[in-house]
Amino acid sequence: MIKISELRLLSGLSQHKFAKKYNMNFRSIQNWEQEVSTPQYYIIDCLYRLISEIDFKDRFIQNVYSDKYGISGKLFLLKNNRYMLTFYHNNKVECQILDDKKYIVDEFRDDYAWMSLENAYEDILLNEG
Repeated sequence: MIKISELRLLSGLSQHKFAKKYNMNFRSIQNWEQEVSTPQYYIIDCLYRLISEIDFKDRFIQNVYSDKYGISGKLFLLKNNRYMLTFYHNNKVECQILDDKKYIVDEFRDDYAWMSLENAYEDILLNEG
């Protein structure tokens, strides 16, 4: 499941700015990131949708699809120049922080994205079994 810290990384905001922008309590953000407490899943899902689909469309690179597993995801480029892959599994947003953009040749980005999606999905399946 995607973490608040990963959402904040996608947003590129500090804890204070993230809390202010989304009208949330700073201490809650801090506690969630330090795993002192856990937010309700709907909070994470709503924030993910806001950040990925509305606020940060400019960081969206492409949709990713795996024929092998019949799943799809989204590839983003973070401010730190690393790729981030997100997808849903069991109605929960999953997230993988991937390699730095400089290590991925643009001509192979599509293959890199779907292989990363399949690897992330397989890791989840292995951990569930």
